[in-house]
Amino acid sequence: MADAFIASYTFSKRTDVYLTTAYAKNAGLTMESLATTYASSLSVGNSYALANGQSSMFGAAVGIRHKF
Repeated sequence: MADAFIASYTFSKRTDVYLTTAYAKNAGLTMESLATTYASSLSVGNSYALANGQSSMFGAAVGIRHKF
């Protein structure tokens, strides 16, 4: 299951703010067969893998966009 939400508010012709969110729930898939390089990427903290015992993840981003 995955859900997403995106919103934007325009301040002017070239400037707006945005909000985006996402939620994903694991459907019972396992990642036990992945290579060692994947496991090493977890050790440096640059992966979106779920921690042990976790079954879902949530992410959000907020920003200002100015178009030139």
